[in-house]
Amino acid sequence: MHNADPLLRRLKLSDLRLFSAVVSSGGMAKAAVQLNISQPAVSKAIATLENALGVRLLDRNATGVAPTVYGEALLRGSDAVFDDLTQSVARIKFLSDPTTGKLRFGCSQPLSLGFVPTVIERVYQGHPGIRFEVVDGDAVAGLQQRHIELAITRRPIGHEKADVNEEILFDDPLVVVAASDSIWARRRRLSLQDLINEPWSLPYYNSPVGRMIVEGFRTSGLEPPKARVKTFSTGMQLGLLATGKYLAIWPSSMVRLCAARLSVKGLPVEFRHRPSPVAIMTLKNRTLSPLAELFIRFTREAAKPLRQHVP
Repeated sequence: MHNADPLLRRLKLSDLRLFSAVVSSGGMAKAAVQLNISQPAVSKAIATLENALGVRLLDRNATGVAPTVYGEALLRGSDAVFDDLTQSVARIKFLSDPTTGKLRFGCSQPLSLGFVPTVIERVYQGHPGIRFEVVDGDAVAGLQQRHIELAITRRPIGHEKADVNEEILFDDPLVVVAASDSIWARRRRLSLQDLINEPWSLPYYNSPVGRMIVEGFRTSGLEPPKARVKTFSTGMQLGLLATGKYLAIWPSSMVRLCAARLSVKGLPVEFRHRPSPVAIMTLKNRTLSPLAELFIRFTREAAKPLRQHVP
């Protein structure tokens, strides 16, 4: 550590941030415009970093620049440093005023209609100054790139990542749903066989949830139906269900928490598949902000009524 101290004293946060801007923009001229400084100042800062470290950080090419293997290593470390620094500043702000702040987290579409709004409302009631940015997409990638602090999503069974923590909240089995005024909603007994030839709106079968749907049909001795509409959009499925003609398959938490206001109903159909737990996912060795810790506490409380069993 003592041998590294002289080198660390030569590294400036401003130079590291400038280096990150050069890599993200793909060129020194673009970075200069982005940062509103001169290109010679950018070139000088990069040269200072390379001289201090004794390695080449950037390869120049016809289209701009790209980080070398040394540059990639410095970039990863810089991202972690700035992220930790940002979290430290956020912690100080939260300690001085715990009623304000902004939390950016990831959430899958089905959970964004049922479970997560419940959590947000509970947090907001006690902390009305807090604001949220909710991101839909690849939760693991968002965590690894530090675009989000946490994610609430189905646990990706068989795709666990060594750098991601997973805290299981509850099992969320799939349920066959229809419009509450559809002909199926009045039936007390139904089987998948009764519905196999009806119009379905389902996700693609090569997706994680699609594979669970395939498993549910095959467990009942049936091949999955040819969906009339294939979509990952919950909004599209809602529009189709509203016609009274379509069937869909949703997580039970979504049906339990918002079926009435969405005018849908879970049908009495046995649909068996392996456990499908919902989890809080965070990046290992990343310091969470106080807002993230607060949100996780409220999430655990909101999950208790849904926690019939945890796989």
